[in-house]
Amino acid sequence: MHRFTATSFALALLLGTGIARAQGPQAFTVTIDASTVQPVATGFIPTESDGSVIILANGCAQTHDGGVRMDRSFFNASGMVRLQVAGQPGPTDMPWGALMGGFNTDMATYRYLGRQGAVELIAPNVGQELYVALNVSAVNLPNMTGQITATIIYLPPGSSNVAQIDIDNTSPHNNPTGLIAGANDEFIVLSQGALRNSARFISPFSGSWFGSDGHPGLIAVARPHQAAPYGAAFGAYAGGVGTGFNLADGGCWESQPADVGQELTLYLNVPAADMPNLEGSLHLTVIQVPGFTSAVDGGLESRGLGLTSGPNPTRDTTTLRFTTTQAESALLRICDVSGRWVRTLVNDELPAGAQSIAWDGRDDSGRSLPAGTYFCQLSTSEGSRTARVVLSR
Repeated sequence: MHRFTATSFALALLLGTGIARAQGPQAFTVTIDASTVQPVATGFIPTESDGSVIILANGCAQTHDGGVRMDRSFFNASGMVRLQVAGQPGPTDMPWGALMGGFNTDMATYRYLGRQGAVELIAPNVGQELYVALNVSAVNLPNMTGQITATIIYLPPGSSNVAQIDIDNTSPHNNPTGLIAGANDEFIVLSQGALRNSARFISPFSGSWFGSDGHPGLIAVARPHQAAPYGAAFGAYAGGVGTGFNLADGGCWESQPADVGQELTLYLNVPAADMPNLEGSLHLTVIQVPGFTSAVDGGLESRGLGLTSGPNPTRDTTTLRFTTTQAESALLRICDVSGRWVRTLVNDELPAGAQSIAWDGRDDSGRSLPAGTYFCQLSTSEGSRTARVVLSR
């Protein structure tokens, strides 16, 4: 079965081509609930000023104020924000309750991420950790029920294959992407746009396939998947229409052994006869990351590597542990919260196998560093990993 993480909304993604990079594809997962202290550090620290960061958010949350439910969710039936609350930490024009993020801890400067987002890296981001938060004040957050899980995926230029598919009333029922699945490939889909069927009754609350309660407002016979919502996007590798898996509004999944060598195709869960009656269009960006496996909640995880530290927090010395699957060059260094590199621990060839590197809490000049949070960055040809270390002098 394909592991799939559903999301909604989409942003354009900039993926260029280029030479191999020291910082390979990475993924990090964080969860925000009523007990969270915002903003939340993601663990992602870019070492280069190019590539793209994709954010996929799952879950739902609502809040209560003084025992009174403020809303069923953060959005009303038309999909627009219903609530504006005094004291929300993000910019005043940002939806209350929205997922937002930035490369600092000042939430007033954060940008809107929504359920799907993409951030293009720029030079000032290098060495800075990415933080995320919900646009909910510290007063309201403890009253929140539910949770939001955000997966942050970094893709350097040239690390992915990309297909752009537009589906409208002129499209065939089955749409080839040109992407052939390989072993342990990760696929990411970002969906943008909206469609409706002009020949069938549509809920006036949404003007689309969904009613005011967020559930499918239209059920039609003869759709390929009777148990799935009418109009949902599906993907398939072999067999075409009627054999695939639900993509919802976007997300990611890993290729399975039976998929290898098969081309990914996309289609809508509507009868072929309904295709000419569609209004609007759906733009699907499909990203294939070769040779990676899924981690928890659909993230990417590089083979080997891993990076842990202990003891953590530490008063003096901590040991960094990781595994290299082959003899190769490795760079292991430490930066402070300002993004300044303070210590290089390894910049040499390492043998294959388990590695243990001690850090004594000092900089390259031998000076003892002050108490605080530091980030250990490991880069090899297999990718890059970051671990946080707290010095408690």
